Amino acid sequence: VVGRLEHRISFELANDGGTLEVRVLHAEPAGNWLVPGARVNVNGICERIFNDQGQRVAGIIWAATLKAVAPVESPLTPTPLPTNSIVTDIGKHDATFLTTIHQIHQLGPDKLGQKPKVYLRGVVTDLYGTYLQDETGGIELVYRPDQSQLAPTLGDYVIVQGVADQVEGDVVVQVESVKWLGKGSLPPPQPSSWSELSSGRGVNQWVEIEGVVHSSDGSHVLLECEGEQALATIRSAPAPLVDNLVDAVVRMRGVGTIARDEHQVRGITLIVPSLEYVEVD
Repeated sequence: VVGRLEHRISFELANDGGTLEVRVLHAEPAGNWLVPGARVNVNGICERIFNDQGQRVAGIIWAATLKAVAPVESPLTPTPLPTNSIVTDIGKHDATFLTTIHQIHQLGPDKLGQKPKVYLRGVVTDLYGTYLQDETGGIELVYRPDQSQLAPTLGDYVIVQGVADQVEGDVVVQVESVKWLGKGSLPPPQPSSWSELSSGRGVNQWVEIEGVVHSSDGSHVLLECEGEQALATIRSAPAPLVDNLVDAVVRMRGVGTIARDEHQVRGITLIVPSLEYVEVD
């Protein structure tokens, strides 16, 4: 099971080499048969999303109650997942544009100082639209105060145009325009750790971290990971439910970020959209 929030649950369903997310809107009682590895039939409404190659695929099955999820004992006949691709390219852009996040991260300070133009296509990995990820990496998006209406939300598949820049030592994109293409799929979380993030691996990307919750203020929790401390910011969750995580061993999915001081790592923060992306062992 991926996550549970109040009366709702969500879980990943694997079939013929592909995966779908199933979201059950009312899941009381959950039943003890719904465990990892269980074989089920699901009836519901299928929502298509964009994958990180820009293809429209079946991504989410919405079910009203657990009556739509039935356990089965015999193997199911595999059904290929639809992979209809986008029909047309969305606009043409100048050849001088950087078109992948990896290209931006390869730039040195001198090149970043020239503020090269970027044309990126990817999925938003933050509830407030401040991080974007494509198949090559992740990056922070920076908006002007008058651009708040441009910010997409978690899971949106978008085209972002702007310029690459460096702000307080971090490589970012200064946003000029955002074009919404549809709903996308979050990338598979990259298993990570304090040492990996502090070395730069997985920074600004969708990752999963495991640790023990030591304290909470209702919207932030302090985790112990590998003997070091990491801060997790939970964007949207009831404070009492966040406080209940204290002393629990958890796996959290979100965007991994680091804070630097004079190029030294002074903290790691995981930006978690909601409690749907928190699993308690």
